[in-house]
Amino acid sequence: MGDPTHKKPSELAAETLRHLSREGLPPTPWNYAEAYFRMEVPPGKETLCDLLEVSSIFAQMEEDSWTLRQLEALGRLLPQFHLLSERETGREVHFILKDILTRNRNFLKEVLEDKKQFQRTVLFLNQMISQVSGTLEKASFKLERNVEILNQSKSLEEAKTVFQKITEESRDLLSTIKKMGNDILTANKQLMASSIEANLDPLTGILNRRGLQRKQGSFVGKRIVFMVFDADHFKALNDQHGHAAGDLFLRQLVLFVARQLEEMIFSFCRWGGDEFLVVFEGEALETIVEKAERIQKELPTGVDSPRIFLPGSQKNHVTLSIGLSGGDYGALSDFERFFSLADKALYQAKQDGRNLVRAIHLDDHPGQ
Repeated sequence: MGDPTHKKPSELAAETLRHLSREGLPPTPWNYAEAYFRMEVPPGKETLCDLLEVSSIFAQMEEDSWTLRQLEALGRLLPQFHLLSERETGREVHFILKDILTRNRNFLKEVLEDKKQFQRTVLFLNQMISQVSGTLEKASFKLERNVEILNQSKSLEEAKTVFQKITEESRDLLSTIKKMGNDILTANKQLMASSIEANLDPLTGILNRRGLQRKQGSFVGKRIVFMVFDADHFKALNDQHGHAAGDLFLRQLVLFVARQLEEMIFSFCRWGGDEFLVVFEGEALETIVEKAERIQKELPTGVDSPRIFLPGSQKNHVTLSIGLSGGDYGALSDFERFFSLADKALYQAKQDGRNLVRAIHLDDHPGQ
């Protein structure tokens, strides 16, 4: 980047942003500060404390426990250093970080409040379900008791009175259940909206794209395998049997795949539509190739899929095409590389006829 000692703070800031742009990194406080310090700009002690707090705020919002541990370790080390310069550059960085802190402290409060609201909605739903269960149990007891009285009636007039009572109680019960049902429906909509903000896919319950990307810090320094897969001819399933059948298939597919991977360390994400991404930690690419082939083989018996009609083809059910990439995950920026190669392998599986597994090792593609 050149010699920073002869540059003004504004020039250093601009050059830092250009560097982030070239690297394809978002200008988050952590990325900005990391690039800035690589230019050997000496911050003051207070500035570095602010930097750690900024990073800690973002780590809390992302529930990134690994980063939080690193920040705590850095914080313990601070008193041992004699850090340099509160002049020009140090002061400018200090003001930038103070501005970021002011805004993001409030943002953190909003995020934590959203999470509390999510938890309150879940609690409300559980309470409503318990109330519905209790109401139905009481109504069932009353109905049985009234039927018993009805059977013991000695006159038509007496039976008519009991029957009217049963009718009125049934009407009241239906009204109560309808109101409870509307409350549950409203709460469920809120929960689905909150689950998106909480990094979960509301249909399947696994991570959404945002949720998985926020976990990528935990992949650094490990042997990692990306498995990207989607359902072959899923559109035909939706067109011929309706979207409800398609949604049911995706939910069953997620449960089936998760069961196949129970003994492994993995993160499971719905990337979008019928495309999914699984990230394995500490596994060899060859091991996951075998696991992927087993998933394909056992899919017809593991997931109840309606038959589909494909003109000119003997296939009559949904299958999976799977692409894999594997290697050493050295930095946060490796996410795009891993995903790109796994997606390329998936495309190759489609081109070769679908219902296939294709894999790419990062060592075989050092330039990608």
